[in-house]
Amino acid sequence: MKKLVERRKQWNFTPFPYDLTVVISNDITASRNKHFPHHPYSHDKYTAALTNAAEDLPNAIIFLDNSSNINSIAHEVSHVVWYFMKFIGAKPENEFQAYYIGWLTYEVAKFVLDKKKKVRYTKKVKANQAEMPRY
Repeated sequence: MKKLVERRKQWNFTPFPYDLTVVISNDITASRNKHFPHHPYSHDKYTAALTNAAEDLPNAIIFLDNSSNINSIAHEVSHVVWYFMKFIGAKPENEFQAYYIGWLTYEVAKFVLDKKKKVRYTKKVKANQAEMPRY
């Protein structure tokens, strides 16, 4: 059995009471089950990412494997934004959703590409303090 290796980072959706944690792991099933031991999960070998969230909880967790790409990131981020909007009671609004999907996809992609950090760590970033990419 291989040793479970994880990197994680957390973002806060300031001014809203909501957090996203991203866990990059060499085994997303083992990582997901470590965080949710009372609700075991299994996936097929083609799953490179998954999201755990609920409409009534103030946080979400994205599990990514080491091969996750921008498509997987954007896909999982869109799930998180949907749950976030449900949690705060927001009605679907195109620009609001686009802002959070763009910001989170950018931030998570930077984290995934950060190969220098090989140890476990948690760092919080506030939405209104993040630098948005210019398109």
